[in-house]
Amino acid sequence: ALGFDTNGRQLSISSPGEQGIKADIALKPRGESFEFSGEARWPIELADNVSNREGGALARGALLVEGKFAGEGRSPAAVLAALSGKGHYGLSDAALPRMTLDGFAGSVTNANTPGALTTALLKLAQAPGTVIGQHIGSFEISGGEVEFSPVTPKIENLSVSLVPRVDLTSGDVTLATSIGLPSRAELPPVTMTYAGPPGDMAVRSGTSALAAKLGYELLSKEMAELEKLQQ
Repeated sequence: ALGFDTNGRQLSISSPGEQGIKADIALKPRGESFEFSGEARWPIELADNVSNREGGALARGALLVEGKFAGEGRSPAAVLAALSGKGHYGLSDAALPRMTLDGFAGSVTNANTPGALTTALLKLAQAPGTVIGQHIGSFEISGGEVEFSPVTPKIENLSVSLVPRVDLTSGDVTLATSIGLPSRAELPPVTMTYAGPPGDMAVRSGTSALAAKLGYELLSKEMAELEKLQQ
């Protein structure tokens, strides 16, 4: 439904149903620009938005976003670039179908050959995936960018942080994941980033630093064993 106030400056958009989109937006002239403010409630199906060009879902579940926002500009793009605000979000039945965190710590730290290490790192970006479940957090909008508070799923022997971001001017979505090994705090974390427009997101994997560190340890171990045999 659409509704305007008597001055033609108030816009209200809503859809029926508890899980529907609802927004109340005010537009006020300010010299040669417009002041834009409002609040919204927006349900998002992750599989339809956090996915790659082939239609493969990189995240699943339901995201519900609620918050207030304000901005000013001469054009819609200028308003988005200046938008600020804050609110909260809720995740339900969330999962990462192409990021398998369970067992990752053991397979990496127990790898005793370069081949086993490579296999362990490759399995991180494969099925069966990881269940995230429910999560409640907050978000802030600044300069047209939305940054959500981290999602920190509890995974055995891992320290995991997922930070979603949205650039409102470009429409790009980023889900940056950092994966650390608390038992080996000296090791660099692995990163896995999904980034790009909804439905056309690319995957960037940052495993080289960890691979180099552990690979060096394996090589040093092999050299020490070789020296023992030669004595």
